[in-house]
Amino acid sequence: MLVTRAEDGESFNGNPTSRDIDQLLNLKAFLNRLTGVPEDAIISFTEDGVQLRNDNVRELLGGVEDVSVFVYNRNYLDDPIEQVVNELSVEPQLQPPVEGKHNELI
Repeated sequence: MLVTRAEDGESFNGNPTSRDIDQLLNLKAFLNRLTGVPEDAIISFTEDGVQLRNDNVRELLGGVEDVSVFVYNRNYLDDPIEQVVNELSVEPQLQPPVEGKHNELI
């Protein structure tokens, strides 16, 4: 299973056990361990846009290894936008400048 944390696009590979997918609460614990998103804030969807719920989690994930799940943090929906932007903003990792003589185009 490929799990993508929606807020930053980081992806994680995980193999939930049948116990993990028996109940949504167990799946949320698994997703929390994998992504760091708090269990009570997890909203999860399949790659087809179907939300994972107690009544469909076994059907959607049972026995399927190559499924993709997107995990959203519900807290970001409730927090003020300025706070969310500050929490999610990152400084870009820039390459150091190239120094020395540059080749000229002919």
